[in-house]
Amino acid sequence: MSDRTPSRAAPDAREPLGAYAPAAAPHDAAPHDAAYTPDEKLRCEIEKLRAETLALRRPFYQTPGPWLAGVTALAGIIGVGIQYQKSERAYELAAIKREQAQLDIAVLERKRAQADSARARADSARLQADSQLTLVSQQLQSTQALRGREEERLRVVMAQLSRIQSAPGAQATVAAAVQRSLDTLQSAIQASQAAAAQSRRSVRTIDRLRTEIAAPAKQAARTTVYLQFSGGGDEARDRALMQRLQATLGAAGYAAPGVERVREREGSSVRYFHDADRASAEAVADLVARTVPLAGRPQVIRPGYTEGRGIIEVWIDLTRTR
Repeated sequence: MSDRTPSRAAPDAREPLGAYAPAAAPHDAAPHDAAYTPDEKLRCEIEKLRAETLALRRPFYQTPGPWLAGVTALAGIIGVGIQYQKSERAYELAAIKREQAQLDIAVLERKRAQADSARARADSARLQADSQLTLVSQQLQSTQALRGREEERLRVVMAQLSRIQSAPGAQATVAAAVQRSLDTLQSAIQASQAAAAQSRRSVRTIDRLRTEIAAPAKQAARTTVYLQFSGGGDEARDRALMQRLQATLGAAGYAAPGVERVREREGSSVRYFHDADRASAEAVADLVARTVPLAGRPQVIRPGYTEGRGIIEVWIDLTRTR
C-alpha cells in the first residue's frame, strides 16, 4: 500500500451506518483527492447496497412503487368505465333521436296523406259546387228565356184581345184567351219558383261544403295545448318522448308552446274547460294515445278550475306506460 491509501480492512456489512469513518487524508493531499478517495467511494457503495437491501426486505404495502402502479391501473379502468357509460348513453340518445325522427317522418307522411285526401275532397267539393253553379246558371237562363217567351205571348194575346173586343160575340173568345194566358203564366211562375228553390239548395250545399273543409283547420289553429309530464326514469328519454308529442301536435295544427315536468302524479288525462273545446280535447287525446306508449287512452275530463277558451292541458304520467 502507498502512503496515499492507508491499509484498513473494509467494514463489516452488519456494522451500523456511520460506524465506519474513513481515514483522514494527508495534509499535503490535493483538494480533489480529499473530496473523493477510494474509502469515500467504498462507503458510498456500501450505503447504496444497504439501502437496496432494506428496500427489498420492506413489505410490498410499504413500497410506493406497486401502489402507484395499482392506483394508475385502477384510474385507467375507472376512466374506461366512465367513457363506456358515456358512449352507451350517447348511443341510447342517438337511438331515441333516430326513432323520434322516424316517428316524426311517419307523422308527417300521415299528415301529408290526410292533407292530400282533404285536398282531393276539397277539389271534388269544388267541382261539385261548380257543377251546381253551372246548373243553376242554366236554369236561370232557361227561366229568363221562358219568361221572355211568355211575355211575348202575353203581348200577342193582348193584341188579339184588343181586336176581338170590337168583334161580335167577343166575350167568350176573350175569356178563353185570358184563361189560356193565365195557365201559361202560372206554369212559368211555377217553373221560376222551382228554379229559385234549386238555386237556394245549391247555394246552401256550397256553403256547407266550404264550412266542412275550413272548420277543422280553424278549430286547431285556435287551440293551445300545454304539456305536463311526471314519472319516468331517464330525463333525456322522457323529454325526447314529450318533444315528439309536441311535434305531433304542431303538425296537426295545434299550438304547443312548451313541455313542463311536474311532481304531481294524477294519471294521464286531457283537460278542457269549455264545451266548445271538447271535440278538440278528444282529438288531442287520440294524438296522445298514438304518440305516447301509455297503458291506455288518456281520459278526457273537465276539471273544477277554469281557463280561457281554446286552452287544453295534457297531463302524462310516464310511470304507467306499456
